[in-house]
Amino acid sequence: MSVSYPTTTRNARLDLVTTAAGGASFLQVYDGAIPATPDVTPAGNLLASLACSATLAAAASGGVLTIGTISDDTTANASGTPTFARISTTETGDGGVVMMSAGVGGGDLSFDAAIVAGGTVSVTSLTITDGSATTA
Repeated sequence: MSVSYPTTTRNARLDLVTTAAGGASFLQVYDGAIPATPDVTPAGNLLASLACSATLAAAASGGVLTIGTISDDTTANASGTPTFARISTTETGDGGVVMMSAGVGGGDLSFDAAIVAGGTVSVTSLTITDGSATTA
């Protein structure tokens, strides 16, 4: 049997993401190998860095954290195909809070096309689901 938690616990775990993100956070998109944990500095290229709203998200509900407003990056850092993304407390890549797979047409964070340096990168919505639901 896998470990499972009630919804209140799942919500509390997700709300810790918002707390850890603090007052300013960024959604960073990278290419290259996915680091072992979010707090390891990525070795891949930073393709884009999108500013998140001052409060990352409202309180989690139903085991889902819905990220608030994510501003476009109107001058992408580099060209490449996204392989992972993370929410970080700094624009430069330090202070990783949570990490997810990314890709073109797939991954936890899916893009329509590869990122082009100097271009605009938009993320219209992002949710994080705690997958440890209580099972019957």
